[in-house]
Amino acid sequence: MLPEIEIGGYLFINISSIVGPDFAERTDTLGLCLHHSVSGVADIDINLSGSTEDEEIALIKAINAYHRDTNGWSCGLGYNAIVFASGRVYVVGKCNGQRAHVKSKNDILAGIVMAGNYSGVRPSQTLIEGVARWVNAMDTEYRSHLTPSGKLTLEGHRWWADVSDPTACPGDMGYSIIDDVLTLVDGNIYQEENVPTQEEFDDLKAEVRSQWETLHGRAWDD
Repeated sequence: MLPEIEIGGYLFINISSIVGPDFAERTDTLGLCLHHSVSGVADIDINLSGSTEDEEIALIKAINAYHRDTNGWSCGLGYNAIVFASGRVYVVGKCNGQRAHVKSKNDILAGIVMAGNYSGVRPSQTLIEGVARWVNAMDTEYRSHLTPSGKLTLEGHRWWADVSDPTACPGDMGYSIIDDVLTLVDGNIYQEENVPTQEEFDDLKAEVRSQWETLHGRAWDD
């Protein structure tokens, strides 16, 4: 049985022992990235909530092997966390490491992947709540020291993606849950009664872009 680990006051299942090591530690976290895996386990539909913990761990191991052996990533699983329709969230340690989920931005982003294909299927409510618990934990543990506001930005892979590596991830239906997640997040700007306006959110993302460009000495879209 895999151990639990506490991050920001929340408990998650720690999968560090079954995936590869982080490339390096992030020195700061400017944002959070939402993905979908577009993969499954034989004989179960991971878009639904019926998967067992053993089946979920089997999928994690399969993704880890694919990322390691096919993509050639020594870290194996490219994400910091993976959430299932059951609501269970599995994490790689304290989620403070650099992995391989967004080209050229792994030093500033933590990533969570929704197990399943959410191009045309809406994630379950329990999955949405699992994402929100992880975002709560990350916002508490890693509130940014680089952005003047200190606020973390949750966005989909398609927004964070390098211009040389565009993607539709996390699928249209996966992308559509971000607002739902933000209404469930406790702290910072993401309280239900204080969800940022689109203008405020755009300003925050512009702030993140500016800080990233300062760190890397090049334009975000180069």
